[in-house]
Amino acid sequence: MSKEIWLSAIPFDKTLVTLGLESGVDGFVAEAADAEAILALGRTKVMTPADFERVTLASKEDETTAVTRLQAGRPVFLTRGWEIIPVENILAAATGLGLECESLDRARLAAGVLERGADRLLITTEAAPDIKTIVTELKVSQGRIELAAATITAILPAGLGAPGLRGHHQPF
Repeated sequence: MSKEIWLSAIPFDKTLVTLGLESGVDGFVAEAADAEAILALGRTKVMTPADFERVTLASKEDETTAVTRLQAGRPVFLTRGWEIIPVENILAAATGLGLECESLDRARLAAGVLERGADRLLITTEAAPDIKTIVTELKVSQGRIELAAATITAILPAGLGAPGLRGHHQPF
């Protein structure tokens, strides 16, 4: 599954929204009053602050709150300042987690936590100049493996794979 990449459009900025649309973001987070203006610019999705929970991780209880809301089907974005260990705990218990990312490096980190990363990234306005790179690295190129034609020329036994047993077949 590829990452959902959302761009914060709070405050509304037509140039920023246009950049996000051109970059291929999945949607925007915007104030309810600005949703129509964003939808008029292109086919996209818009979430308003009423559509999701923002959770700041300050205690173990905040982790529990995030997990409970995610398990209830409510979208959750952890606010900037999240740390790896609490994020890993939440990812181990629930799916659908989103992380606010204020830079390209934080977006890369968010995408790699527990080797699967958060399901949603909310790119803040500070990281907007890097939005094309973020989408390319974390969405467009994700999961692609370059393949090349090959010809099988031989099939050889490889042994059991343990270093001391290579080439030696042990009876079962």
